[in-house]
Amino acid sequence: MQTNEYESKLNSLADLAVLDRSLVTIPMYFLLLLAVVFATPISHRFPQGMFYFGAFSLLLCISRFWIVRAWKKNYPNKETVWRKLFLSTYYITSLSWGIFCCLTVVYLELGWTSFFVLLITIGICAASVPTLSPKFSLSKWHLILMFLPSLLATVFYVGGLKGYALAAFFLGFFLLLLMQSKVQNVEYWTAIKEHTRLQAMIDALPGTLSWVSSDLKYLGVNQHLTNLWHFKPETFIGNKIGFSDKKSSLKDFVKDLFDSDQEQKSKEFSVDVEGEKRTYYMVANKYNQNTEAVILGMDFTEYQKTLEELTFRKEQSRRVAKLASLGEISGDLAGEIRAPALQMKETIEALRGGLFEGRANALEAADKLYAEAAKLNKLSKVLELFSSHDKEQTKQKTPLADIIDAALSLCSERFKTKNVNINYEKISNDIQINCYFNQILEVILNLLNNAFDAIKNSYDPWVKIEIKQMEFGIEIAITDSGNGIPEEVKNKIFQPFFSTKELDNSTGVGLSNSREIIEKHGGILALDSTSKNTRFTISFSNIEGKIEFSEIDGAA
Repeated sequence: MQTNEYESKLNSLADLAVLDRSLVTIPMYFLLLLAVVFATPISHRFPQGMFYFGAFSLLLCISRFWIVRAWKKNYPNKETVWRKLFLSTYYITSLSWGIFCCLTVVYLELGWTSFFVLLITIGICAASVPTLSPKFSLSKWHLILMFLPSLLATVFYVGGLKGYALAAFFLGFFLLLLMQSKVQNVEYWTAIKEHTRLQAMIDALPGTLSWVSSDLKYLGVNQHLTNLWHFKPETFIGNKIGFSDKKSSLKDFVKDLFDSDQEQKSKEFSVDVEGEKRTYYMVANKYNQNTEAVILGMDFTEYQKTLEELTFRKEQSRRVAKLASLGEISGDLAGEIRAPALQMKETIEALRGGLFEGRANALEAADKLYAEAAKLNKLSKVLELFSSHDKEQTKQKTPLADIIDAALSLCSERFKTKNVNINYEKISNDIQINCYFNQILEVILNLLNNAFDAIKNSYDPWVKIEIKQMEFGIEIAITDSGNGIPEEVKNKIFQPFFSTKELDNSTGVGLSNSREIIEKHGGILALDSTSKNTRFTISFSNIEGKIEFSEIDGAA
């Protein structure tokens, strides 16, 4: 079925090629007839016959012209009927001229008038070879009908050496033109098959493709573009860019390309297709000595929607991971909040009971209340920063010590409940990083929580936070007492939704989100495979200040 459709398409292209060429040959044929009438005495010798022959020829030319135009306009509607009508006019025209040439030889023998008519016949046949090359059968019968009557006339009516010699010349020329017609037919079909193959490749492109001239008119388009606007290819050809979408700035884009010295330009366009906004990325490239250009358009609408959806889902996964972290530490935070609240309650009750007498004692009580309130305030601020959305914050220079202190304040209580020691040599506030506070806090907290989950039930568990000055900047290392990551999962730990924890206790996006955050901040998050313990490192180069250790926090 596919082969038949392919052959039918090729035959249709051949029909259209013959039709286009026939529009040119029709007036040429009639002009040659007029030349015979006015350049020779034949019209004086046979005025009535020439009148009827001329009227008949004119009628044939007009009818063929009308059929060609009608067939091209309605193609391929009633294709068989139009083809038969067209072929009949061609065969009748060929036969009528052949008979006219034959009668000229018969009545005028081999005078200069008949020679003139014979030469015109040869010229018409030679000109018809390239015209009819797409259809060899039509070309063959056209030559036969033009040549055969004259050939018979020279043999049977003229006779003799002159007649036979002319007949031989006619036969040789006929065979030569027949061979030439066959060669051109093969060349045409080779070219048309290459063209259809190339067109099929062009139509298979996922985007739009068009060729335009320097006067901004379409020279050709691919199937994707025609399907987009529901137009036929011929609707585009000859029309100016932008005729299908008046609001599009594509016309100005291509005009700027031809006016500039650039060989290539690219731009993103928003196109209104049947009321739907679609986004195309256009690339235009000049060729043919900068007189023409090819324009490739890729539809990025679905890609943008998918990208937006992925970005949304990524953000959702990050928020889920943050909520999961809050869920993990919420029980311990209750104890972290309960201790200062209880202390504040006892101090207030002591004040009410008159246990703090005198100004000094009252100030001592106020200091206690202030200190406990400050702890609660600090914790609430950390929670607020951690749970806030990225859009609610701005990127700014932040002391690295503040970020680590905030992370420890959120998780230190749960470390205490499991007797996990935290070793951290605190640095001064001079070390600053240009970052989103909540994002870097999320990464540090995620690494600390992963370490806690891995070692909480082990013997003598500990976690160490190290900050080192390096040539490129600083390195933050978080090491736990675990025995490292197994070899079979080392290459998977940064993949989204991969986790070594139980599914109920992990979202599987913590490390992948953390690496993405660090990379967006110009840093590198990596697993240190050289360490005998589990060790993750964060490397930053956009750091201000030098490390100066101020104090050592005790084990939690």
